[in-house]
Amino acid sequence: MGDDFCIGPYLQQFKQHPALGGYDFMNFSGQKHSLILLITDTQVQLLHWQSGELSILYAYGKTPEDLEAFAEEVRAYQGLPVLIITDLIEENFRYDTVVHVNGGDQKALLKRKMDFAFRNTPYRRSKVIEREKDGRRDDKILLSAISKPES
Repeated sequence: MGDDFCIGPYLQQFKQHPALGGYDFMNFSGQKHSLILLITDTQVQLLHWQSGELSILYAYGKTPEDLEAFAEEVRAYQGLPVLIITDLIEENFRYDTVVHVNGGDQKALLKRKMDFAFRNTPYRRSKVIEREKDGRRDDKILLSAISKPES
């Protein structure tokens, strides 16, 4: 892997991103040992998180040989939790506000929003970020998707 890649800016962006809603990115919810899969437009990187230290294991291109090498390397870490981070041109994000509901109603409402915003991809996610402080106290949501997964 070339020396031009630095994970630091990615970590800083994620630590400060409002969509994480106070999630301690550097703690990984108490995990002492896990893998991070960083997917960019040009490569896939496998990173290792252990006891507060982050190290880059490997970087792979998009060739069949690279994909086979990647699959073999991941097998060596079978059973570890994996955090997937994408940095792709095909990523789309939408912020919206919806009425505050709970449980099954919230799940159905978010699914309806996702189906409308990103109907052509299975790689999508919705998250309630926070509630408005005034008025009806609606939920602020973030919808995200990889709009062209075939790329």
